[in-house]
Amino acid sequence: MGVVDRTCEFRQVLMELSSKGCAAGVCSLSGPVPQAQSELNAWSAEIGSQIHQTSLKVHELRKMAKRKGIFEDKTSEIQELTYSVKKDIETLNKHLEALEQKAKNTGPNRNYQAHSSNMVETLKTRLLGVTKDFKDALEMRTKALEQQDTRRNLWQGPGANTFGQQRMPAPSGNPDDLEGGPGGAQAVALQSRYHSSRAEAVQSVQRTIGELAQMFQKMAVMVTAQEEMIQRIDQDIDSTLDNVNTAQDDLLKYFHHISSNRGLIIKVFLILIFFVVFFVVFLA
Repeated sequence: MGVVDRTCEFRQVLMELSSKGCAAGVCSLSGPVPQAQSELNAWSAEIGSQIHQTSLKVHELRKMAKRKGIFEDKTSEIQELTYSVKKDIETLNKHLEALEQKAKNTGPNRNYQAHSSNMVETLKTRLLGVTKDFKDALEMRTKALEQQDTRRNLWQGPGANTFGQQRMPAPSGNPDDLEGGPGGAQAVALQSRYHSSRAEAVQSVQRTIGELAQMFQKMAVMVTAQEEMIQRIDQDIDSTLDNVNTAQDDLLKYFHHISSNRGLIIKVFLILIFFVVFFVVFLA
């Protein structure tokens, strides 16, 4: 059975409907759905752009976290960038939750629903990847801090004469001399502040990693719910395809049945024509 091209007829019908002005019922149903879908597409594009900007920040954070030199450390910049990325991820999570709720109200059209679900699923997957990269960057930062402290301790050594701390006490009995002089006290204070800042940096990174773990759990629940929705849509599509295939098989059976009866119908008509001609010619 050949394929018939009815594109021209379809265009003609569309032109007639547009010239007449579509029926009120059709317009009321089809009008809000494309508008809601266009708003959803615009919002999804904006969220996708924000995810891209966040991924660039994470990439910059990874480059800064890879620096293992003692004198190349930029603790304040890394902390500011870490805080910025964490806030961006929290905001994007909220936006995705709102987008998911909006995607459920795109209308009764299953095509729109499937398209909206796929968009939300794609954005969630991208955000999940950015969050994982952020977590890896923080873990890299933690290892870099530990390695810097280890190298610093090895460089100083337990018996190293650093900043005049190991000088012999002066016989004058001055307390400043017993502590190595004013320079030694300042060195001890600087070293204490350094270790305190290192400890605070490590604790900040660990807290951020813990918060990211909670975000991972929340996003995992969202992705699981989205996957279940997509599976239901896939099952509906599969059942629809099965129904279409069944209907096609039934139509083919009916067509073959009609084709087999066509010869019998032609024979009956030929016999009738023969009898009509016979009666007209010989018996009239």
